[in-house]
Amino acid sequence: MRLLIERGSISKHALLTQFKLVEIIAKTSVGKIDKKALRTQHAAAL
Repeated sequence: MRLLIERGSISKHALLTQFKLVEIIAKTSVGKIDKKALRTQHAAAL
């Protein structure tokens, strides 16, 4: 990842600070990822 930053291919802000594998991703009624539900799940896990 650092190499991509040095080349300018990716922004420093695009780096992940965490990566969590989940079995099911909550979706909204139109099929998009429900970010609010993900945040709630993440906060409950801490």
